[in-house]
Amino acid sequence: YQRRVHGENGKMKLPPGIKRICLDVGTSLLSPSSAAWMDAHPKDLLVLAFEPNVFSHSLIAYSSHPIMAHNPKRWVFFSTECKMYNNQRIGPTLVTWYTHCMNTSYGHLVRHRKHFKPTNVAASNVNGFVRFNLGVGDPGVGSIYDFKPGTQWTRPDAQHENWGQSTVAKIRLDSVLKYIPEDIIFEELKIDAQGHDAEVVAGVGRFLPRFKCIIGEFDTSNYAAADKKDVNYEKLLRDAGFVFVANGVWVNRRFADDFKKGLYVCSAFDVQPQPHNINAALARG
Repeated sequence: YQRRVHGENGKMKLPPGIKRICLDVGTSLLSPSSAAWMDAHPKDLLVLAFEPNVFSHSLIAYSSHPIMAHNPKRWVFFSTECKMYNNQRIGPTLVTWYTHCMNTSYGHLVRHRKHFKPTNVAASNVNGFVRFNLGVGDPGVGSIYDFKPGTQWTRPDAQHENWGQSTVAKIRLDSVLKYIPEDIIFEELKIDAQGHDAEVVAGVGRFLPRFKCIIGEFDTSNYAAADKKDVNYEKLLRDAGFVFVANGVWVNRRFADDFKKGLYVCSAFDVQPQPHNINAALARG
């Protein structure tokens, strides 16, 4: 991120027109939350994405690169079946590829590539390096923690799909957010860190009150040592002005007026909080 800092003010140089940002921590293979945000807000939203799994990050970085938009035949997923649609031979036009051949998530990433910045790091509450468990079967279950004995990923018959381990940099998010210009609105922090969500919240530091919405799993049940830590994320969020809605959704009462007016981003791929539930939570305080 220091390479992206320009100018005398020492802040990150953002693409033209950017007025707000979302942070996607733990994108997995498809980065569906980022794709949906940018598709809904294509002009003024920048997404900073943090994915510690090197394979997931590589796929996202590769498939969202502008070259893919101009040379769709270069897709690693190109197949004979994708040359046919409705029993007719078709050409690899962008609409065809993104609508019928590829996951639409990747299409959104390509179209908004300049507003999407993926980085291969683990968000945490300390800076440094850490051993990363790349997952078993689904790389989306990878974590800085090992799986608890007895979980589906520790079964002997699952180990042929063990992705192994890697070493990845880990950073506090406040070490990045300090480079964001002061006039930029912090919309949402989405966290899917597989047992490490609380530490991600702690790593936001003094910038926590600037976010309107935070959505996290906060589930440590599948990972060894994940529930043996002294980070009280609920206290951190409440002290920063947040109230709990449901399903891992927290909203900041400092922005109650924006929520009433619908001026916010607060969603994830599998979590879509309804406006009336958000405003009811804010009313309760």
